[in-house]
Amino acid sequence: MASIPLRQASDLVARSHTSAAAKNFCNPAPKNLLDSLASAQVSTLNSLLDRTSRNINAIRAASDSVIAVTELVQLAQALVSEAHKTADTNVRESLAAQFKMLLAQIDQLAANPDFHRTNLPEADSLTAKLNEDNCSAVVVPAFNNTVSGDLAIDKPQNNWATNSDIRATADHLNAALIRLRSWTQSLNLSLSEVQIREHFIKTMINTLKNGTHYPTPAYTNKEGANLLALQLHQQSLNTTRSLVAQVDQNVLCLFR
Repeated sequence: MASIPLRQASDLVARSHTSAAAKNFCNPAPKNLLDSLASAQVSTLNSLLDRTSRNINAIRAASDSVIAVTELVQLAQALVSEAHKTADTNVRESLAAQFKMLLAQIDQLAANPDFHRTNLPEADSLTAKLNEDNCSAVVVPAFNNTVSGDLAIDKPQNNWATNSDIRATADHLNAALIRLRSWTQSLNLSLSEVQIREHFIKTMINTLKNGTHYPTPAYTNKEGANLLALQLHQQSLNTTRSLVAQVDQNVLCLFR
């Protein structure tokens, strides 16, 4: 008779263990520490990505400026070539006037606000930081692609009245083209380096974001939690039954 209430008690104990196990393992856990660290890293990388994108745009604008100026300088070379083919001073004077107009266009292009900080007159070199610690960077040297600046192209001497005047202008143009080609190569190299870093940053962000989508199995795997709850329940039943059996034997001993 004494064993009946003890068995009821064992059932209550088993149910309480099962309820506690289900509550602890089936409810969502608080945010994982690794997820918090990944989110912070993603935020840092997003800021770096924004800065890197701005640097890419600046380098591209500089490259566009150099390409446009190069085309104008090549047009100026064509005028010099035409002047060299004729001995007519009036024709040479007309060609020299056109040449001066091209020089004005070069300066106007250099002053274009769309190329802000890319011509870099009276400005420092552009430094593109490549990582969060700013210990790695690509430096784009400053240059001034104006006629009186780094291009160093003089106006036609004596309206190209003599061949020596024409040759002097041709030498200036050749030197300017060499500088422009050097700038173009430097900008293309810098652009490639920064674009590679941009791709790496995007890959890192995606990796971190995808990593945070995988839940911690010990907390959020419902089937695993249920299995563990059942195991705890079975262990509790076994323990309770053992205790009940011992009590039953003790009670029987009293009647012997």
